[in-house]
Amino acid sequence: MNGGTQNQKPLGYTIVEVMIVLAVSGLMFLVAAVFISGKQAKTSFAEGANELTSQIQSVITQVNNGQYTDVPFLCNVTAGALTYPSSGTPSSDCVFLGKFIRFGVNSDPSTYEVYTLAGDRQLSDLSTAKITPVNDPNINLTKQVTTPQSLQVTSVKVSVGGVAISNPQYGVGFLQINGQNSGMYYAPALTQYDPNAATRLTQAVANPNPLVAIDSATICVTDGSQYGQIQIGGNGTSELSVNLASISTTPC
Repeated sequence: MNGGTQNQKPLGYTIVEVMIVLAVSGLMFLVAAVFISGKQAKTSFAEGANELTSQIQSVITQVNNGQYTDVPFLCNVTAGALTYPSSGTPSSDCVFLGKFIRFGVNSDPSTYEVYTLAGDRQLSDLSTAKITPVNDPNINLTKQVTTPQSLQVTSVKVSVGGVAISNPQYGVGFLQINGQNSGMYYAPALTQYDPNAATRLTQAVANPNPLVAIDSATICVTDGSQYGQIQIGGNGTSELSVNLASISTTPC
């Protein structure tokens, strides 16, 4: 600041001093803006990943509670398979068994579908269950969902008998059999981006390639810069637990 002569009032700041103050203030504002933006992105990602975790838990809860068992969908067990006629009387042997979540609908990693599964009441094991997605032409029980915050699901890693399956999967199912809480399963033949997913799922769970019981599943989600792992664990006789296990900048 220019002080002037001894008996004069200060003349104020010079242009150079003002420019320095403005430059420092601008830099501080930029740093603060970047920091706040980063914090908001992290918070938004965590909120989206937690919401997706809740959505998956909701599907498991629906299966455990036997929801949709009272929906009068037309289904018959005939000729060793489940059929879905457009009219007639549904067979008492055809019952709701669970749901299957498939990620990556129409090549979009931010979309998933939830299929309602039916099977033969007389099943003795999964290979004889004749499980299929409900395909009643009069009622649509398949739900398509966009992931919270448009997060992308990059893979589903599963473990069978304590051994991790090397190939990433893109779906996971939950079945309630013999009144037990839902067990968790995957369809080995189901690919990530399949335009005929319902048909493929029917083929995937049909004999001789039924759903396979798994011990755990880890769903990897990302927003392009952060990665989260949603962990599902349990078995066919206990409540499955779902939790957001981790968030990091390292791809999972």
